[in-house]
Amino acid sequence: MSEKDTKLRIVSIAEELFYRKGYKATTTRDIAKMANINISMINYHFRTKEDLYIEIIKKINPILALIYNDSKKSGSIHNYINISIAECFRNPRIIHIFLYEQFQSSSPRIKKMIDQIEQEHFEHYQSFFRCSKENDLDEKRIQMTYYSIFGLFKEIFGFQSFKNNIEKDELIKMMTSFIDDKILGTKLWE
Repeated sequence: MSEKDTKLRIVSIAEELFYRKGYKATTTRDIAKMANINISMINYHFRTKEDLYIEIIKKINPILALIYNDSKKSGSIHNYINISIAECFRNPRIIHIFLYEQFQSSSPRIKKMIDQIEQEHFEHYQSFFRCSKENDLDEKRIQMTYYSIFGLFKEIFGFQSFKNNIEKDELIKMMTSFIDDKILGTKLWE
């Protein structure tokens, strides 16, 4: 196995273990055993367990970039939310790890990284309202809608597993309907 393949295998196995067991309960020995490699390979590629974990958390950046770029094209908050929901379903392990770290950071370094990602995400959300001339929401209302919507995401995606596409499709319809009717109001979706 090449060095690149070994590194990718370590990341893949570690992601699965961190998702299932959490950061603190997963050891580098667990990862090495499951990857069928010597533990020194983890240290060679990542130095520490925390560095490996951060490498996995960074996988959220391309997910968020896709959400930002695709929704920016339409300029629609509705599209932004729908793409966000779809990406949560496509990347459940990364989303779960990220949401767990929002609730309880594993280290100060990881907390700083999570806080920065959260801030960038919120700023992007705000940009939809700043660009809309019809919108008269003040900053506190924008912040409240953000935390309401993404708090709902945290509740659903942080603790649920979905068995089939019917459940997913029904959940997407329920979420968008609830967000539309109860949080944003229909005038903001257009």
